[in-house]
Amino acid sequence: MPKENIARGAALQKKMFGRDHVPRARSPAWDDWAQGTLFGELWNGPNLDLRTRSLVTVALIAAQARPEQLAAHVRGAISNGAKPKEIVEAIQHTGFYAGWPNGAASLAVADKVLTEMGL
Repeated sequence: MPKENIARGAALQKKMFGRDHVPRARSPAWDDWAQGTLFGELWNGPNLDLRTRSLVTVALIAAQARPEQLAAHVRGAISNGAKPKEIVEAIQHTGFYAGWPNGAASLAVADKVLTEMGL
């Protein structure tokens, strides 16, 4: 894994999530994949801007009903320029395709996070 990809991914994670990454002592390869491949390469691809990537990610995580990841990515989407109403609409849209319960639970998570952020 090129070190520049890991550094670029770490910088993006800090921008999106407002904190430095805390390495997992038992799974350093996971961290390298996340920082280098996921955030260093995929999130920095040439064809989608960060706002769009965040909205897609919010929708996909909402479809899977993963509240902890969703909360982090709602914050990340705001950092990447998404508006609260866009995040809510992406989740609502997802709820019809991925299941009403997933949509309802994800809307509750988004509402809590956006409220905590004062938005």
